[in-house]
Amino acid sequence: MSNLTESQQSVVRHLSIVLGSLSMAISLFVIVFHLCRRRTSVTGGKRRIDEPVLWLSFACFFAPLFNMHLGSFGDSLCSIEAAGNQFFYLSSFVWVTCIAHQLYTVFVRNNSRASRKHSLVYHCLGWGFPAVTVIILLFSGKFDSSASNSSYEWCWITENSWRFALFYVPLFIMLAINIAVYVIIIIIVYKRYRSMLGLRKSFYPAATTRSTFAKQTIFWALRVSLYLMVFIVTRIGSLVNRFYELTHEGYSPFGLVVLHAVTQSLQGFLFGFIYIYHERALGEVLLLVRRKWSHRSDFRNDTFVSFEKRGLANFSRFDETEEEDEEDEEDTESQNFPLAG
Repeated sequence: MSNLTESQQSVVRHLSIVLGSLSMAISLFVIVFHLCRRRTSVTGGKRRIDEPVLWLSFACFFAPLFNMHLGSFGDSLCSIEAAGNQFFYLSSFVWVTCIAHQLYTVFVRNNSRASRKHSLVYHCLGWGFPAVTVIILLFSGKFDSSASNSSYEWCWITENSWRFALFYVPLFIMLAINIAVYVIIIIIVYKRYRSMLGLRKSFYPAATTRSTFAKQTIFWALRVSLYLMVFIVTRIGSLVNRFYELTHEGYSPFGLVVLHAVTQSLQGFLFGFIYIYHERALGEVLLLVRRKWSHRSDFRNDTFVSFEKRGLANFSRFDETEEEDEEDEEDTESQNFPLAG
């Protein structure tokens, strides 16, 4: 960031700290909420906590911490910051890919126990692969050892060739996998529901059926692809900035550096927002507060609804937009698509 003025560097630094702190707070909320839901669910806390979204939140909680210019407080912290940047951001990419695989297994394979079955593989990839890259970089001496030598005042990998080999190449591979998986999921689900509507066409006027189905398909596809959208949005800033820097001999304009800092720092916030939206977390927390405030003794079992009834299970059906007298029929048919618990 040597081409930036001191005031511009201060702006980038403060954006990273403020937005990173926001992401950490949201990620921590998701972790606590998820653990509380498990402890109070109908399964009595006996289920294993192995959902990729939980571990994605762990990675997103720690990643911004190593993007807050810790290396400026001492050279000993610079290497730690560089290793933390590499490990937790790369780990978050893997866990997003694991979420995509879990959704694929649920919707395409109709396997309602996807998270349990692949839990060990998810953890080996989510934590093991980033750890291997960190070990390689440490033994090769390719991490920044001083903040004064780093290009953005946050410590990371020193050479572009190593950055692309151990960070951006895996990023592109996982991004391509995510896009392919979500496209397959949407196509398969579209065909299944179209087939179902074909069996039920006698119940509805043809024009109404086509219109309703088209709207439901678009809305469902957008909802199920939110993790992919955030994955793209939070990496677009760093990709554009790094490629510009690569082609302009290390020079980065202030606007691209700000875009880099903002999109990267908001990763935990945006992923957490998706979880809160899908799980209706705020509504459950407000219900908990109201019940506790009213001193009811049964709030524990009623507040945190089990994962089987909320969350990803909402993806098994399109949002109901038809009349109330048709809801029973929708519920019966949706049982053909069980989702993971």
